[in-house]
Amino acid sequence: MNLHTTGLLILIALIIAIMSSCQIEPYSRYTLKNSYPSNTSLIVPLSPDAYISWDSLLTDLSKCQKPIIVIDANRLSDIDMTHLKEHLKKASKLKIHIALKISTNYGQRTIEDIARKLLYFQDLLPEVNAVYFDEVLDNPDMIDYYSNLSVIARELGFDFVIMNLINSNNPELFLEFADALVVYENQGISEHIIPSKEIRTKSIAIVYAQSWQEIIPFINYLRKGLLGKWVFITDRINAGTHTPSNLPSFWKELVNNLCRT
Repeated sequence: MNLHTTGLLILIALIIAIMSSCQIEPYSRYTLKNSYPSNTSLIVPLSPDAYISWDSLLTDLSKCQKPIIVIDANRLSDIDMTHLKEHLKKASKLKIHIALKISTNYGQRTIEDIARKLLYFQDLLPEVNAVYFDEVLDNPDMIDYYSNLSVIARELGFDFVIMNLINSNNPELFLEFADALVVYENQGISEHIIPSKEIRTKSIAIVYAQSWQEIIPFINYLRKGLLGKWVFITDRINAGTHTPSNLPSFWKELVNNLCRT
């Protein structure tokens, strides 16, 4: 273990000790200016081995305001890291948020374990500048746990924190320490999934739609950011899971209608 990593682990231990003994104030000093698109932008959750033209993807996303690419930490072991690093360097130069997806196992993983994972991937993929905490437990009793995770991620240099609260009843509880919240993942778009004004600037929706025709009636809602500030729409679902890993067949239409150069 090198001195840099050792020092960071000591820092994490100190942070955890402090957090366990006092009330943590919201990290408002980390609030980023210009973090949020004025209309709806795109979030793209990709498994690194997905069949995709990265050059085309990055060209399209460069037309959007504050797009996000999410890389699944659990899917990095069997891929060509050299090529992935090259693609992420290009994405970083385009000012795209690059988020690493880390599961919290609904609060069952220790903060120390997650911190070690973040350190490992920070060394492996220094272009990653955001964290996507998955499997977040929507429970008031777990607020301190997730608030502390956010604090540690920011202390380690990740400047954008996403929490996956799919179909949560209490997303407002996470507003003070998360920059974006996945608040909807389901089939179809409707007016009924419009989030409250309080969380709209931080909302992410993941929508499964079979065709572009299903999206057209809601384009105005999307353009105005009423269905969330980020959206991922896909017509493909992995068998047995709800993990979107491919762009929809109508990707170009989506980009042309939502993104502005």
